[in-house]
Amino acid sequence: MSMDDVSQGEQRRIEVPVRVRYVECDPMNVAHHSVYPVWLEIARTDLLRRRGNAYRDLEVAGDVCGGPDGPAVPQAGQVRRRA
Repeated sequence: MSMDDVSQGEQRRIEVPVRVRYVECDPMNVAHHSVYPVWLEIARTDLLRRRGNAYRDLEVAGDVCGGPDGPAVPQAGQVRRRA
């Protein structure tokens, strides 16, 4: 499957097993939301690898952080103010 398939509306599902580590849990033994971006990056890297691409290809294309408009989600340290 090429990258064009996804842009044409074809959706595929992949599964990437990730074991939740103790350090990623809160006191109630639930995975803390702060590790979600890390897991998303693991899945994105795995998807690239399965498609025969390399992370370096994204760096060269300037698409490492989600596109020309910047990150798709706020990064650590970014604080949004209420309107």
